[in-house]
Amino acid sequence: NPGSHPLPFDLGLRPEFVANLKRALPVAGCCRLQELRREIFFAAGLNSMPQMRHVCLMSVLRPKSRDAIVEAAFLVFYQSPGASLADVERTAGVGRATLHRHFSGRSDLIRALSVCANDKLNQAVDEATANSQTATDALYAALCAMVPLASRQWFLAQNWQGADPEVAAAYTSSLQELGETLDVAKSDGCFASNVPTVWLVEAYENLLYAAW
Repeated sequence: NPGSHPLPFDLGLRPEFVANLKRALPVAGCCRLQELRREIFFAAGLNSMPQMRHVCLMSVLRPKSRDAIVEAAFLVFYQSPGASLADVERTAGVGRATLHRHFSGRSDLIRALSVCANDKLNQAVDEATANSQTATDALYAALCAMVPLASRQWFLAQNWQGADPEVAAAYTSSLQELGETLDVAKSDGCFASNVPTVWLVEAYENLLYAAW
C-alpha cells in the first residue's frame, strides 16, 4: 500500500519517478524486485548507487522479509508438504540467516503459519458473513472470501493437530460451526436432508481447494 510508505517528495525527485514509484509499490514482489529497482533507478535520473541509497528506496521497495517468508512457506508447503526450509528460502528470496532470524526452525515456522492462517481465515469469514441473512448466503459469502486463502485453509487442515493448542481448538471449532451452518442450510432446503453433514463439510472444503 503506497499510503503506508511516505514518499520522499522533499528530496526534489522528478515527477516521473514519483509516478513510477506509486505504480510499482502495489505489485512489488520478491521476483520482480531486481527489475523494479533498475526501472525506478533510471526513472529517477539517479546516476550512482550512493544516490539511490540516499533516498532510501531499498527499504521502501523491499517487502518485509518475515512476510515474504510466510507467503512463500504457504505456497511451498501447499505444493509439497515435505518441502525443506531451503525450498522456502529460495521461494522467498532470502538466505538461511534471514529465515532463522525470524523463525528458530521448521516447527517454529509451522506454528507461526498456523496462527497466521487461523487469524486471516477468521477475519475474512467474519467480514464476509457479517450481513448474511440466511445460512445459505453465509456459506456462499464465506466460500468466496476463503478462496484466495485456500492455501491457508489447506495448511490448517494438514497441520492443525500439531499446531498451537489454541489454533487446534479454533480449527476444530470452525469445523463444528461449519457443520451447524450446513445443518441450518439443509433445514432451509439448500441441501437434501438425508445427505450426511460430515460429507457436506468435506465437500465444502474440497470445493474451496478446487476453486483456488
